[in-house]
Amino acid sequence: MQWLKLPKQTRVTPEEYREFLSLGHGEIFTLDLDRVIDAPWRAPNANPSDYFNYGMNERGWREYCRKVEQYR
Repeated sequence: MQWLKLPKQTRVTPEEYREFLSLGHGEIFTLDLDRVIDAPWRAPNANPSDYFNYGMNERGWREYCRKVEQYR
């Protein structure tokens, strides 16, 4: 398994997203969160809204990504 390190920012410009896609890890909906090395949203005092939008947390994001893949 190849581990991934995500950028330490909450906003990504279109150019940065294109660069992310060029790395060959897939798009954001297919990113395997189990491969992420540093996942600060898992820290005991972390605020999920600092990392996920629309009131989601990691579980909600995984479910949303499964639905996106299902409807493609």
